[in-house]
Amino acid sequence: MRCELLGDKHPDVAISLGILANCYGNLGNYSRDLELGQQALEMRCELLGDKHPDVAISLGNLANCYSSLGNYSRALELGKQALEMRHELLGDKHPHVALSLGILANCYSRLGNYSRALELGQQALEMRRELLGDKHPHVASSLGNLARCYSDIGNH
Repeated sequence: MRCELLGDKHPDVAISLGILANCYGNLGNYSRDLELGQQALEMRCELLGDKHPDVAISLGNLANCYSSLGNYSRALELGKQALEMRHELLGDKHPHVALSLGILANCYSRLGNYSRALELGQQALEMRRELLGDKHPHVASSLGNLARCYSDIGNH
């Protein structure tokens, strides 16, 4: 519908591509997730420029996809780009910055760099608590991610 109403090249079409990509990822179809996520990123870069919060969203989504595929080095690269862009555009204290920190923490954990994973995971948790309060689902998600990392290193 968005393509029909807005044309094939529109920021809202990129949003739909990103949503579809995430749906495919949730279904375990990571190749389709990657394909649509890349299309969303390219469209956003073309329409919005290389430095835009929506471009950072696409980078983060692709980082998650590559992580699901087991390509943690690529996930880490994209996650770092998203974090850097979010810091630059949104400042040091923003929920999307905390999200990027969590993505990077997950990548480092998967790569076996648990000290870096715990450091970034703790930063994400503290930022989310500060910005969202103690009783927020994103805070619970950060706690769960830290718990998984501690479990991975045998600190049950």
